[in-house]
Amino acid sequence: MLDEPTSALSGSDVDWLGRIIADAAAQGITVLFISHRMPEVRAFCDTLTILRNGHSVHSAKVSEVTDNEVVEMIIGRSVENAFPPPRAARDRHGETPVLATRALSAGPKLKDADIALHQGEILGIAGLQGMGQEALFSALFGQEHLQAGHIELDGTPLHLRSPADALHPSVAIGLVPEERKTQGLFLKLSGRHNASLPVLERFGRGPLLDDEAEARAAAGAFAAVEVDGRAHYLSAGAFSGGNQQKIVLAKWLVAQSRILLLFDPTRGIDVGTKEQLYALLRAYSDAGGSVLLHSTEIPELVHLCDRVGVLYEGRVSRWLEGDGLTENAIMEATLGGSDPLHISTPRDRQEIPA
Repeated sequence: MLDEPTSALSGSDVDWLGRIIADAAAQGITVLFISHRMPEVRAFCDTLTILRNGHSVHSAKVSEVTDNEVVEMIIGRSVENAFPPPRAARDRHGETPVLATRALSAGPKLKDADIALHQGEILGIAGLQGMGQEALFSALFGQEHLQAGHIELDGTPLHLRSPADALHPSVAIGLVPEERKTQGLFLKLSGRHNASLPVLERFGRGPLLDDEAEARAAAGAFAAVEVDGRAHYLSAGAFSGGNQQKIVLAKWLVAQSRILLLFDPTRGIDVGTKEQLYALLRAYSDAGGSVLLHSTEIPELVHLCDRVGVLYEGRVSRWLEGDGLTENAIMEATLGGSDPLHISTPRDRQEIPA
């Protein structure tokens, strides 16, 4: 019985696991393989059963159903309706970005990155693994030393010496990291205590903790992200990956973050929870919050983001938006396509004043 066994494996390790599964099946061993990754289901499994809300909704041979049909049965609606409806393009010419980088270099990869995130915008960052996205997000949260360039907040240079500076109410940046279990949560603490921890001092009453104020703040955030109410008292490690990710998001709502840095936030969670997170991100940005989103799921970038910047060899090689924001265009750019740096409209060149 294998429950999401490939969520932390590289491509070669997945192939290794596939050979083990095939050998086991050849010996007459029955394998139950639980996964959200359809290519692996098709590679490793003979039949599949789809569950929704604790009930079996369909069983069939793997070859008898398409990926779209599987997704529709899991979420109970068509694939087209999984994402929020597209937003009309907004002319931001002349607006000062909420968060910007200017010729930013950090870590071993990121070089001369110019990025501008506006209020109410979901800005996507695409790129193959190791193209500088880790350094970018770490630098914007005060975790990575800058080698060159600088960061701006509302048009003013921002110096982040540590994540404590990013958490300050005057800055209010929150980070959903790549690894929620090791970087985003204290698994032995309750969901409520995880949610309040970044801003615990706000719930202090002298040397004591105001439990009622903390509980109210957590309750509001948990309601917004639709996490199970048991998160108030159960340890974060007791929850599914999807609910754990909701708790990670909830703590930045408790912190009243106005900028969210999301690094592959739907990794390893079911499609139903993904749909909930999509709606939450759209509502957050519609309310004026700003989101910088890196995702390895290209459809998420296409359907959620207003613009997408593609990192290649540590540099932003292309900006895509409007009709130019397609899966094919992102894939071409991530693979180092021959097109020169493309800025979709003149305003992109003017976002960060010289």
